[in-house]
Amino acid sequence: YDMWWNGGNRNVPVRHNIIGLLTEAASVNFASPVFIPHDELEAPQGLGAYAPSNRFPAPWPGGWWRLRDIIDIELAFGRSLLGSLAREPRTWLENAMGASQRAMKHGQEGTPRAWIIPSDNPNRGAVRRLVDTLLIGGVEVHVSDGEVAADGRRWPANSIVIQRSQPYGAHVKDLFEIQRYPEGEPPYDVAGWTLPLLMGVHRVEVVGPMEAMPRLVHTADEAVAGFPGRSSDADWDASDSDTWLKVFETLGRDEPVHFGTTGEAAGRFRSGSAPDEEGWLSVESLPRIGVYSPWSGSKDEGWMRWLLDTYGVPYISVRNEMLRAGKLSKIVDVLLIPSIRGRQLDRGRSQGSVPERFAGGLAPEGAIAVEEFVRTGGTLVTLAESSTWAQKLLDLPLSDVTSDPKTAGNFSCPGSVLRSIPEDHPLTAGLGPSVNLFFSGSAAWSLGAAKSSRSTGGAKKTGDEAKPQVLLRYAPRHTLLSGWIRKPDVIAGQAAWVLAKHGEGRVHLFGFRPHYRGWTQATFPLLFRALLLPEPEQD
Repeated sequence: YDMWWNGGNRNVPVRHNIIGLLTEAASVNFASPVFIPHDELEAPQGLGAYAPSNRFPAPWPGGWWRLRDIIDIELAFGRSLLGSLAREPRTWLENAMGASQRAMKHGQEGTPRAWIIPSDNPNRGAVRRLVDTLLIGGVEVHVSDGEVAADGRRWPANSIVIQRSQPYGAHVKDLFEIQRYPEGEPPYDVAGWTLPLLMGVHRVEVVGPMEAMPRLVHTADEAVAGFPGRSSDADWDASDSDTWLKVFETLGRDEPVHFGTTGEAAGRFRSGSAPDEEGWLSVESLPRIGVYSPWSGSKDEGWMRWLLDTYGVPYISVRNEMLRAGKLSKIVDVLLIPSIRGRQLDRGRSQGSVPERFAGGLAPEGAIAVEEFVRTGGTLVTLAESSTWAQKLLDLPLSDVTSDPKTAGNFSCPGSVLRSIPEDHPLTAGLGPSVNLFFSGSAAWSLGAAKSSRSTGGAKKTGDEAKPQVLLRYAPRHTLLSGWIRKPDVIAGQAAWVLAKHGEGRVHLFGFRPHYRGWTQATFPLLFRALLLPEPEQD
């Protein structure tokens, strides 16, 4: 494995000048012994023969592989490390000190020398979380009382300054730099993980000398205390993550909020009475949100619950049997299905593999209930793989160009930060000129001709009613921001977020996961808009 993905637990220690080890072992089919002949063994990726090498010093000879073998290997690693630490404490400490000194020297002599987070960042909540992440990792963070001058530009007072010349400067570089993957073998896993991009925070690399009046801060709240902000007591900027906490809290008190879609009010919330002027979407109360939760388990569903819990969004977990019972509008107004494969949605766990009540999936009854829920006025929100399932279920005129052999070819993007462009629509009001998103096994749609009423139970879809609306597109040029992608032209300009009518209801299809592992804070608000904002009235 390479060192390009800093999400792994071995990379973070290395950037903190200590040893980071990753141990993995082959599966034993949970706890059942397996027998593998020697001639069926394969060398790790990038190696030719199944033979000893500097990357593979002691190949397993084959034979029986048991749970006891895994335990013995892990214990051997632990004993080896602890034994070395006990026998040679001075060597380990001196090496750690030397690594720290080299890291500081690289920060003084190399580039970038520092990073600036300007105080005019609109997403104050994301900046606070980013700084808190750095402080937890032992990084020294400063705030400049006056303007910051660097590389021929000036940045406002109270901007955050992070010097690279510090013991954990390499850790900051790892988090803040753009990953430009080298030529050669395609990346095995995530290739782009630039944290400020994922969180929607504007950060500036400093190459030359810098003029600033920095003072050390110890908390994230202290770091953003001087940010001017763009929200007032009665007017909240939707670009700030903190705004959504206020929105859901206000609605939780049964007080309405109003979202501006045009002019200076675009992308701003107000509470209280509805504004007199046009160009506002009113949300009178919190919708009843249901999050689909399969008995087979879903990591993406877990991260979804984390996001909703973090922002104080009330919801219920909806199980297979609740959907198969039908009449969903009696329990939810919005059904949210995290990224789950269609086969898992339909079939779930097989009979006999788990207790009977946990077996099976939606089956025809559940799928029919979802279709009827939307057709009779409900709102469905789907993400990535579940969007593919919903597109087929509702017979929407969309085609995923990443899965079509005629268009995709050898397209690949295992995990990178991409750039997207919002379309002009009331639900995208106030978004910036570009939105950073994380693409990992995601979809990109081209729009086809409107289809017949095969799935609408006779309620015909004609004209504009049948035509999905694109709310967000993958950028037509310079699509890749950080990481690796092969054939970006396949998805360039294609739809990433689509709003489609189906009967009396609607469906939001996200080709990507806007809440990916809890770090893509730049796209959290897109999901919130889909869950909360009503469809604008048509003239």
